[in-house]
Amino acid sequence: VRRFAEHIREVDMSRVQYRNGYLAMSDGCRLAVDVWLPPYGGNDRVPAVLHQARYYRSIRLWWPFSRLNGGKPIASLSDRYFKAMLCRGMAVVSVDSRGTGASFGIQHTPWGQRETQ
Repeated sequence: VRRFAEHIREVDMSRVQYRNGYLAMSDGCRLAVDVWLPPYGGNDRVPAVLHQARYYRSIRLWWPFSRLNGGKPIASLSDRYFKAMLCRGMAVVSVDSRGTGASFGIQHTPWGQRETQ
């Protein structure tokens, strides 16, 4: 994995499509989700990588620092890996696990059965 991120070419973050919101689970619990789409995917389907986070799915920087990442939030713990995937045409879907970050619910065990289905 380390080598994967070492050889990334620079991705133009201003062209990356970013969306965030909530994903409803089968039991009605809502999980916070960020979706990052590669800059040259168009409307085509692209492969996606799922990232489940218990801490810091992403952070939003305030001006003037927000200009550092094209105005988009930074996935502080995984940013260089996310950029490496985006450069290779993959989408990244990052989710706060149940009961953590901006997600609702209670986390009984890390990556419980409902989250891994």
